[in-house]
Amino acid sequence: MLSKKGLVVGIFSAALVLNLGVAPGVALGKSASVDDLTTGTDSIVEELVQLNPGSTKAEVIAQARHVTIETGEAASEVLSQQLAEAKASAAEAARDGDVMLRGGGQKKESFIIGGAKHKGDVFYAPATTLGYEHGHSGLYYDTNTIIEAPGLNRYSHAISASKVRVPKGTHLQYVDVSQASRNKAADIAYHFMLNKPYNTLFASNKVVYSDKYNCSQLVWAAYKAGPGIDLDGNGGSGVYPVNILNSGWTITYYIYGG
Repeated sequence: MLSKKGLVVGIFSAALVLNLGVAPGVALGKSASVDDLTTGTDSIVEELVQLNPGSTKAEVIAQARHVTIETGEAASEVLSQQLAEAKASAAEAARDGDVMLRGGGQKKESFIIGGAKHKGDVFYAPATTLGYEHGHSGLYYDTNTIIEAPGLNRYSHAISASKVRVPKGTHLQYVDVSQASRNKAADIAYHFMLNKPYNTLFASNKVVYSDKYNCSQLVWAAYKAGPGIDLDGNGGSGVYPVNILNSGWTITYYIYGG
């Protein structure tokens, strides 16, 4: 006769097979889990590493395993969806045409971004890192102070808008909610999201209170935690700067060089 403990383990193991499509030893094993869950996805993982500059293969695989366990989707499906979203976002960002210094790319014609109309406004700037177009996002803590995660090997910070240079094609936007909601998002970003290291993974960056942030994650998280709205314009496990630019919640009121 099975003990009560044995029965529970058996039921849990069966659930893993049904929901995750993997054997219990794979899901629970100490070392085989990551490799076995992502068998046959090497080329996808390598492309995601290229499209998430600064990330590693191990980091991409680990986050895919986390999403797999949370959602029950096969790792190959998770990675394929993330790659499709990363490629689509890169292509959309590339259509903006110019590149900027803030994301690590070559600076062309640039402008001092200056003040915004409202506290809580956001901006999108064309940007590239290591040759890949992705854009850059930031948030106004007040009308003259920007909060941003500026890039690789740097920490999220607040900076005077008079010190930030952006390229042609940069959009200033307001989020279509009440000013009280914008204020709440900006305050949360200021009090909880500064001085954090840079998150190189955009593919699964939709974590509100995190120990690291990338640019679009910080803006998305501030509005998700504050007024509770999702600025990601196309869903998926990652939010990219261009997704916020094209969100149904954001409205452009000025384009530099436009």
